[in-house]
Amino acid sequence: MHPIVIIILIFKSKIMKSKILLVAIAIIYSLPMNATVWTVVTSGLTYSPATITVSAGDTIDFVLSGNHDAREVSQSTYNMNGSTALSGGFQVPFGGGDLLTAGMSLGMHYYVCSNHNTAGMKGTINVQSATGINENSPNTTLLLFPNPTTDIITVKASQFQKNAAYSICDQNGKTVLNGVMDAETFTLDVNNFAAGLYFFLVDGIKQQTFNVVK
Repeated sequence: MHPIVIIILIFKSKIMKSKILLVAIAIIYSLPMNATVWTVVTSGLTYSPATITVSAGDTIDFVLSGNHDAREVSQSTYNMNGSTALSGGFQVPFGGGDLLTAGMSLGMHYYVCSNHNTAGMKGTINVQSATGINENSPNTTLLLFPNPTTDIITVKASQFQKNAAYSICDQNGKTVLNGVMDAETFTLDVNNFAAGLYFFLVDGIKQQTFNVVK
């Protein structure tokens, strides 16, 4: 073989090895550094825990009996104890398995047991960013007042947010209150909240913050 051809082949080989190394480094840095494995088990016709908040990249280990699965459904299907699968949603097989959250969208995910959905066997998974609170630019269409407050806070939402799921988290990411926005304007009793900063989330995405003072 001609010496020039040999030199070209060696050069191409080095370039290929460099590309492989760069891809490997990119994969390593894309992996979550502090991923957690959570476990969901069954207790009778309930999941335990039925509500779980995880960080994107965590793994949920569903330990289920042979007649239980975990099928993702829409919020409306969840509320009606239905079992119609959400298009593109996850499906944990009967008997359980691992659910990787890395490919899931941030926010609230709803699931049911397709065998026992009519009995109310269902749960929710709130996928948050690695910081613990799903960040979003302040939503000017959702208002909280008075802010700060001592006992009662009024929530004024847009018509597009009606019937959405809301939750309130403290600075540690712990959910202290949740529910459904069944009206465009409603009040919440926060009298039992400790003084401090709180996050108001809609479908798992932070919308506004407010302070409770004592």
